[in-house]
Amino acid sequence: MGHSPYGWAFHRVIRPRIGPAAEFEAPEPSRFAQAVGLVFAGVGLVGYTLGPVWLGLAATGAALVAAFLNAALGFCVACEMYLLAQQVTVRTE
Repeated sequence: MGHSPYGWAFHRVIRPRIGPAAEFEAPEPSRFAQAVGLVFAGVGLVGYTLGPVWLGLAATGAALVAAFLNAALGFCVACEMYLLAQQVTVRTE
């Protein structure tokens, strides 16, 4: 976010006025969610341009449902997928 105009404005103008953050969230779940969104956008693009239209509709519909859940309920589907995958793959010995 530091390379975008919004990130620059936040770090230069807003952040000094609100002070340091008390705690930060881990960035990995959000990055994973962005990557999942990119994959769905790519699959939708391929479905609409080259493949069957139903593939584009399915990918777009899934992305729309995930975006609605995140916006309306604050539930990030891909973030939960990331955390679930971490729990499954972490081995305690």
